[in-house]
Amino acid sequence: MKQLSEKLYFEENKEFAVFKILAKIPRWQETMLFVWVVGWTLCGLVVLYESFGVYTKDEKLIMMVYLVFWVYFEFKIIKSFLWKKWGNELIKIDDEGIKYKRDYNGYGSAKIYFKENISKIAPIDLKDKSLAKTYFDTFWTIGHETLEFTYLSKSILIGMGIQDESRDMLLKHLKHQIKKRWEF
Repeated sequence: MKQLSEKLYFEENKEFAVFKILAKIPRWQETMLFVWVVGWTLCGLVVLYESFGVYTKDEKLIMMVYLVFWVYFEFKIIKSFLWKKWGNELIKIDDEGIKYKRDYNGYGSAKIYFKENISKIAPIDLKDKSLAKTYFDTFWTIGHETLEFTYLSKSILIGMGIQDESRDMLLKHLKHQIKKRWEF
């Protein structure tokens, strides 16, 4: 595969073109994320263990509310860690349309979007100093999608967690491959 940017790879042949977007982060960030997962898990397990002790009704209620939030955020942080460790996006363009897959180390299923029903591929722009952009650019979140296309009047989002330069490069190459493969 040919590397287009730090996280963006491209390969093509007569039948199809494939784009691969890596979710990989620097090793020190991956380590920090792992430490967070371990710490968060231990905190929740301690509260769970303590919830079986002798406490008042109000104290037990507080622990149960904490555990509900803990389970939710435990799921989110583990999902984020697994995505950053082994995740990538695969976008395949062929004569039928676009096949899109969010891949977790080989797991995940591809969705097929037929070319007849696809329209308007465009970038998603967030303001540089907005809270949303700042939040989604952090390494502990999965990230946000940076491109969208319309499929049967639904918005399909792709290009997770890549910077604007890579997004623009991906958009340019996607449009080129679509024009090359779909127009007669």
